[in-house]
Amino acid sequence: MFLQTRGLSVRYGAEIGIADLADRRISKMSGGQRQLVMIAQVLAAHPVVRT
Repeated sequence: MFLQTRGLSVRYGAEIGIADLADRRISKMSGGQRQLVMIAQVLAAHPVVRT
């Protein structure tokens, strides 16, 4: 499950322009980068987004 979610996180990360952060430690990211990574993780866990 973790690897599947990670794969989806990387995919969503690429879609929102943060693919280069995939291998960076969270402690080395700026606050804005952390927020974008969290958004990608949420999308991976719950891919249905209603607008």
